[in-house]
Amino acid sequence: MILGTWLVLLPPILVLTIAFGKRNLNLALLVGIISAGLLAKDCYIMPTINLIIDRLGKQIIDRDYLYIYFFLFTIGILIALINHTGAARAFAHSITLRLRNGMMVETASLLLSCVLFIDDYLSNLTTGYVMRPLTDRYKIPRAKLAFLVHSLAGPLVILAPISSWVAYMTGQLALVGIDSAANKATTKIIIEPFYAYIQSIPFIIYPFTIIASTWFIVRTHISFGPMRHHETIAKKTGNLFGGKAAPKQALEINEHMNGSIIDLLIPVGTLIMLSIFGIIFLNTIFSPFFTLCAAGAISLVLGFALTLIRNTIKKAEIYLVIKSGVLLMTGAILMVILASTFGVMLRSDLFIGNYLAQTLLETVHITLLPGIFFIVSLVIATITGSSWGTMAIMLPVGVPILLNLLHPETPIMLSKVPLLLPVIGAIFSGSVCGDQISPISETTIMASTSAGCYPIDHAYTQIFYALPAIIGTTIAFFLSGFLLSYHPIINAAISVTTAVGICCTLLYLLNKVTKK
Repeated sequence: MILGTWLVLLPPILVLTIAFGKRNLNLALLVGIISAGLLAKDCYIMPTINLIIDRLGKQIIDRDYLYIYFFLFTIGILIALINHTGAARAFAHSITLRLRNGMMVETASLLLSCVLFIDDYLSNLTTGYVMRPLTDRYKIPRAKLAFLVHSLAGPLVILAPISSWVAYMTGQLALVGIDSAANKATTKIIIEPFYAYIQSIPFIIYPFTIIASTWFIVRTHISFGPMRHHETIAKKTGNLFGGKAAPKQALEINEHMNGSIIDLLIPVGTLIMLSIFGIIFLNTIFSPFFTLCAAGAISLVLGFALTLIRNTIKKAEIYLVIKSGVLLMTGAILMVILASTFGVMLRSDLFIGNYLAQTLLETVHITLLPGIFFIVSLVIATITGSSWGTMAIMLPVGVPILLNLLHPETPIMLSKVPLLLPVIGAIFSGSVCGDQISPISETTIMASTSAGCYPIDHAYTQIFYALPAIIGTTIAFFLSGFLLSYHPIINAAISVTTAVGICCTLLYLLNKVTKK
């Protein structure tokens, strides 16, 4: 029997090996899907084929994923429209007068990501394209832009109480028995799930660390590893792709139209405001994916109407703009379908998360739980490419393990289980961290598409910048387990400060050694 053995690790190992060796993510994912299907069905051919067809079909027709695909196409068409009218060029020209060097441009990219905190897809898809003309002008490599975009998108959204993630995270907490209704048979810990999430925010250490480190990298000109190679080539030759040709899916900025910044600000501003309004006020009626989908469609219609009224586009050109936007996102959506299918097969058919959790958490001292949960969640999210999937795997593992080790009479108040908040924070931190560094995650694909670089180049260059944050966060979570006697706020403050301090120190030393 293959399930429950180390063999379930073979598909992700194959995917990572082929992805980095052959620089072909689609090929790697196909091999991963086939190998996962064979292992799940004990190498029987027809059951394997049926499983793969079933999984692919569900990913294509799933309602939430259909919303995501439509949203991606909408953003692609909106980007093509902005490009066609010359609005992107106009925006770059207007803001260039205020941005005098590359550091200011990179800082502006981070600020724009902060504005788009409401959703990681929205941030990944918008920031890269809007900032691309400016980063190109100052010879900032596309891989650096993708890193800046990606490093703030997920970490910001998981820390924001009014983001598109909140409903999902609180729902997962409720499923594992965190509820305010003490009389429910399923209630284990008495607290409203939303307030449990709010109180866990100070312990979601990795997002704080990577956000601080990204600002530190930008403001102190940190440069080392493969990213330094890309930056050196960009400065010397003007090639922004590490010496390679531009990706075929990259939509280049239109330099020939005399567009207006209005053609960019109104549709993009509408998209942001509608997304925020929908997620805050309509989250009990519609899913966040539908909200984003509807906001994108309304913004796109408004964008076309505005350009027609202002006569910056002709009716005959609408079809060409739509076609260009669809083609821009087709490659990304194909990768998303393959990556999500592979992730589902790892979680639901090979049960890789359960295997890793059981293998690494069988004999653990209670004070080590936050650090161990961070590592396990990080590994699972990196392998599966899904932060939400990792939360769904790890929360049902983490809460029961914690309660079994403590042996309390349930239901119990949150104050009686002080380790719960660091454990929840560790799972959330590992999930968003693994999703960020995974070469097969949807956000990696979107960030690289938005920045116009190769997904593998983005994954390879950013891992070296993320590693100091991972090391600092790991040490901080182990430290938090030994600080349980302190007030949670003091515990979290010491842990976060430790993580950020270690991370920035490592970045400084790596940069100094590289310069020597």
